[in-house]
Amino acid sequence: MTTRTAAVAVQALLGDPDAVADLIARPGVIRLGHYRLLAGLHTDTFVAFSGIATDTAALDLIANWALGSIAAWQPTDVLAPSTVGVALASTIARRIGARLSLANLGPDGRPNGITSDAIRPGSRVLLVNDIITTGIGVGHLADLARSVGGHVAGVVCFASRATVNISAAINAPAIHIADLDLKAWPAANCSLCRDGQPLKDAVDLN
Repeated sequence: MTTRTAAVAVQALLGDPDAVADLIARPGVIRLGHYRLLAGLHTDTFVAFSGIATDTAALDLIANWALGSIAAWQPTDVLAPSTVGVALASTIARRIGARLSLANLGPDGRPNGITSDAIRPGSRVLLVNDIITTGIGVGHLADLARSVGGHVAGVVCFASRATVNISAAINAPAIHIADLDLKAWPAANCSLCRDGQPLKDAVDLN
């Protein structure tokens, strides 16, 4: 079911469609302007998960929607980038009784190392992130988990703003709660740049 908020069409894939749309419609989540996403693409709409991540009840609700799939994957560890999405990762780790590890971010904003040695060879690692655009960041997380001998059990993200086949990209099952109908484009094709609109980096802090 697709539900339209004031600024974006939301298709709930898991959970109650109205409740999912309400989360997206919260103040500060949808931000309009001229933004450069981590993937380097430009957009006029930035989705700030921090508008949701400070609400523990909302995080528990998202975890509830994902737990059915997660249980079948039997993860022992959770790995997330040290960004605003760590709030969701922490909630899921607590709910399933798994160890939580965080990934350091390199100068490009992508995961490039793990802050602890909690992930042991043979661990079943659940990757968690907030909003995905290209899936490149999740791919880096998968590489990190495997580099220390972990097995990627699955991926959970809150929302995808583009059609990305994460499962195929990292050879593991993946779910996300909602699809968002949002456009992004290469900088060379950006009409907002041509119009001289100030550009902001889409940086989201909890």
